[in-house]
Amino acid sequence: MKVPSNDLLEGEEGSWWLSIPPGWSEVSDPDCATIVSEGELGTLQISAAFAPGDVTDADLRDFAQEHIDAGAPTADVVAGDFRGFEIAYDDGEAYWRQWYLRAGSQILFVTYGCPLDAVGVDDAALESALGTLGAVGAH
Repeated sequence: MKVPSNDLLEGEEGSWWLSIPPGWSEVSDPDCATIVSEGELGTLQISAAFAPGDVTDADLRDFAQEHIDAGAPTADVVAGDFRGFEIAYDDGEAYWRQWYLRAGSQILFVTYGCPLDAVGVDDAALESALGTLGAVGAH
């Protein structure tokens, strides 16, 4: 069930949050936090994990190793309180952007997918929303 919202999307126990872009809606998903774009062209999903100590860039690369080994280029990113890298690719049926992010002991795996004919439509909203990513204890 979709719930229209211009509020915050929050992770488990409020460990992370981001501002939902105007026109996007939160969708109930038992496995991760999910929002869909206006017209439901694109879907953004966020899942979190925690390490016993601070997460490093090497830890993120280990997490994404399958894509890196397949030749996916990485681009360093800053997303609010989080740092990491992004991978973008299409699988012949859909376009995917994946962010591997870290802040302290927290890892965020952020995935955006859309049809190939909608590539770029949500880019401004994605960049704006990811810029609001906050992490508990980051300030």
